Amino acid sequence: RDMQARDMIDKELFTLVGESYTRAYDHIVSVQQLTEIEEIIMYKTSSESTDKRKHIINVWNKRLLGCQPSKSTWQKIISIRKLALDPQDDVKTWLSYASICRKSRQIRSAHKILVSLIGWDPAAEPLRKLPLDNVRVTYTYLKQLWNAGSEELAFEKMFAFNDRLSSKLGEKSNIDEIFVKSCLKLGTWLFHMKENFRNINSWKHDILQYLDSAKHFAETRPLLKPKVE
Repeated sequence: RDMQARDMIDKELFTLVGESYTRAYDHIVSVQQLTEIEEIIMYKTSSESTDKRKHIINVWNKRLLGCQPSKSTWQKIISIRKLALDPQDDVKTWLSYASICRKSRQIRSAHKILVSLIGWDPAAEPLRKLPLDNVRVTYTYLKQLWNAGSEELAFEKMFAFNDRLSSKLGEKSNIDEIFVKSCLKLGTWLFHMKENFRNINSWKHDILQYLDSAKHFAETRPLLKPKVE
């Protein structure tokens, strides 16, 4: 049956290549789905923590980078991969997918993905502390909150998040990196929130303090690059 499916797709793909790139690309994605179903079977039947599983995951990651950065394409691919990997075990991929959704203005989809990675919705439980077990997920969630229009809530939570990160600096490189990024965000967000006020000068100190903190900390750790994301 697998060979029959491939033969059918090959014939259709050959015909479509000369007609429409978009339609041909959709069939290429279907071929990729079929291939990954085979690989999922290999993944599930191999022993845990083997080099074979690591190799399959590496192939999946590289292959996904070659896909069009569109919500529909990524959704088709990673919906198949969920049969082998939970989103919590494939965080980098799902964060990239959330970013694609956000950039294509699919705000609800991005929000849903990030909430599933955290395990609960910080916006629905404002008094609960943000998790620090995966700081990149939390940071991305707060950016999403801002982009969704909840600017004051996003700033308030990013401020608390940044404060908690400051007490854990030096423990892990990812914490240091996200601390720098959160400082930059706080500075740029505060400027955005106050730029329409006549007394913007009264906020200059706070804005510059966040930006200087990011610059100073990054300079003491050469591997960190203070880039706003």
